[in-house]
Amino acid sequence: MPNTIESITVHSFEQHGAARHPGALMHVEELEFYAALDGWYLGVVCRDRHDNDYSFAVLGPDPVGAKRWIGGADSIKSIDEARTKLHEELGQFAAKGKRVHQQD
Repeated sequence: MPNTIESITVHSFEQHGAARHPGALMHVEELEFYAALDGWYLGVVCRDRHDNDYSFAVLGPDPVGAKRWIGGADSIKSIDEARTKLHEELGQFAAKGKRVHQQD
């Protein structure tokens, strides 16, 4: 199935070109990493260090190939809910198969 989502390591997440805001890791702890379409799209589940709630981010390729934020949500009460929402949104992006996402 072309939009299969697989769990990956942080090393693999970084090897696929994940870009982060420089101060992001001061505010969140990255807990789980995912890839779709062989790493064309990435996902991460995080815990907010201050509020102790959860968030997720979906990353897709920009014009130079770096994987940047294209979707996600925050203020989620449980890791299970964050994971479920990540899988839904990551699957939707993968199903569309858009190859480049412009950054604002």
